[in-house]
Amino acid sequence: MPKVGMPEIRKPQLVNATMAVIDRVGLHAASISLISKEAGVSTG
Repeated sequence: MPKVGMPEIRKPQLVNATMAVIDRVGLHAASISLISKEAGVSTG
């Protein structure tokens, strides 16, 4: 059975990517797709 949750090392990476995307395109235009591309991770 796979692990559930997110490795602790990924959290700062995703937070930084989220902030970068929001800064670049704004909160209303930010999406999971843009954030995952910025962080270099897959959405699924």
